[in-house]
Amino acid sequence: MKVSYAISELINKFCNDADVKENSRKLYKLNLKRFFIWLSAKGKDQRTVYRADIIEYKNDMLSKHEVTTAESYLVAVKMFYKWLGEKDWHANVASGIKMPRRNRVFKKKALLPDQISTLLNGFELSTDKGKRDYAIVNMMLRNGLRCTEVIRFNIGDICEENGKLGINVWGKARNDKVWMPLTDKAFDPVHDYLLTRKKLNDDQPLFASLAYNNRSGRLSPVSLSTIIKQKMIKVGINDKHITAHSLRHTTAQMLLRAGVELYEVQKYLRHTSSKTTEIYMQSINDELIHRNNPGKKLDELF
Repeated sequence: MKVSYAISELINKFCNDADVKENSRKLYKLNLKRFFIWLSAKGKDQRTVYRADIIEYKNDMLSKHEVTTAESYLVAVKMFYKWLGEKDWHANVASGIKMPRRNRVFKKKALLPDQISTLLNGFELSTDKGKRDYAIVNMMLRNGLRCTEVIRFNIGDICEENGKLGINVWGKARNDKVWMPLTDKAFDPVHDYLLTRKKLNDDQPLFASLAYNNRSGRLSPVSLSTIIKQKMIKVGINDKHITAHSLRHTTAQMLLRAGVELYEVQKYLRHTSSKTTEIYMQSINDELIHRNNPGKKLDELF
């Protein structure tokens, strides 16, 4: 290291210089601290790092974590040493080190048609909780919603555009929204649930918590995921690869199976890249190959 700054100070300078969102800065800082703790545990010099050290770190992380997690750890290290290299404070020893290769297949399963029916028919619609939970799951299946999108909904997000009923789906920022149409089958359960609420204001959560310590407050991502997973288990869908996010996968696969064009599915699911949507198509193609082995056609020919 050609400068006398402490490692912690260098990390802070790097994070302050990074042109990223605040959450990314926090993640970079956390992952860089993890790297330097690892160096110390291995008895390596934190101020003079070699290419071999980073390769060893990458392999160590891959042996202990999922590929996506290891990739996250390595991204921060690669960017940090690139930044140091640009300032001529330390050689960019991470240059050219390959990122872990992701398996472009979703780890979560989609629901089968009979599982969809089982899940939707499993709610107790005589209770406020049953009406709320049914409205959530039904809307997630019909609109391909993420849990984070569902908990951000306010009552006022339900609105009309050009005479059609829909809902504003918000991104991470409140100025980042996409309007989505709502069919009657998607909206009617929401309407029935809202009739159970005493007071309705536009800025209230669309789907409110029923917990004693957070009544009428906003659901958290964890609580929503737990609600859905518990209902799945209760109706007999007990698979570790089927979670709340499986509802979104189900939407994608059902649309593609119905013949909806890939581009339309991409827009409907709000995917930034078509490559993400293509993974769903690949899953369907793989299933068809297993079900209808092309080799059998060859066996019929010769």
